[in-house]
Amino acid sequence: MKKKFFILLSALSLVFLLSLLGGPSGFFAPITIIRSIRLPRTILGLLVGGMLGVSGASLQGVFNNRLVDPYFLGSATGGVFFLAFFSFFFPISIFLRPLVGFAGSFITMLVVYLLASKFRETELHLVLSGIAVNFLLSGGIMLIMILSKRPLSEIIYSIMGNLGFIFTRESIFVGIVFLFIALGAGTLLFLKHRELDIASFEKETVKTLGIDFRKLLTQIFFLTSIITGISVSFAGSISFVGLIVPQISRVLFGERHINVLPASFLLGGLVLLLSDIPARMLFPFELPLSVVTSFIGVPFFIYIMRKGYEISGT
Repeated sequence: MKKKFFILLSALSLVFLLSLLGGPSGFFAPITIIRSIRLPRTILGLLVGGMLGVSGASLQGVFNNRLVDPYFLGSATGGVFFLAFFSFFFPISIFLRPLVGFAGSFITMLVVYLLASKFRETELHLVLSGIAVNFLLSGGIMLIMILSKRPLSEIIYSIMGNLGFIFTRESIFVGIVFLFIALGAGTLLFLKHRELDIASFEKETVKTLGIDFRKLLTQIFFLTSIITGISVSFAGSISFVGLIVPQISRVLFGERHINVLPASFLLGGLVLLLSDIPARMLFPFELPLSVVTSFIGVPFFIYIMRKGYEISGT
């Protein structure tokens, strides 16, 4: 197991270096560009990919369903909707963008939870409420795109993901605050690794082992929604990372969440940085990240189905 983590860390270090060196201006950019543009972008990609990986692994564990990902429950769409609404009708500064995106994710999270909490089958109704809110907010985003007379590139990159967030002195302060919040939420998720292992059992068995499943589900829902909201507020909505990374982690490191969660963080950062390099370098313009992650994720998903890998539970 230690050898696998060492190999993973080595691969991540190599990709981190490639991300620093690679870009539209080639592999020999001035040190000022590397320090002021590529380094913040690479760190952001590592953290966002890692957070999405951990969130996906936690949600798949508590729902015991390998098809669940961080964007399944609506908080990401809420963040994008708020960003689109305020960007197009009440132009906001770069300093306020992360705050607006996170506020949208947090409000959406509360709405989904309040809708689901009125039913006894909270697990099922969280999914149904998340799907309903997702569709509603997606329709709202499309309406904003139609009504707005401004260029649509900004909202497209918010919908499909981009690591080109511009850090100013003010936004760096916001970023550091959100970083500590995300690290705190991620640490709490890791401390739930034993409960997540038990959650894969039958509900009666879970109850017998002293785990309050509804309480655990609520905690995982709020923690992953907070992390997802922070990710969306800086990088937009990036597909497939939170879906495929936990499954790769389980194949490589087994089903125990004490290994799956840190492996998902490292693999998430690795996959997102690998996706960002061609997104920046293949064309004169920058591709949205979800374009690249979809080309990676869909073939992998087909491979899983062809191999008959169990995606509905352990």
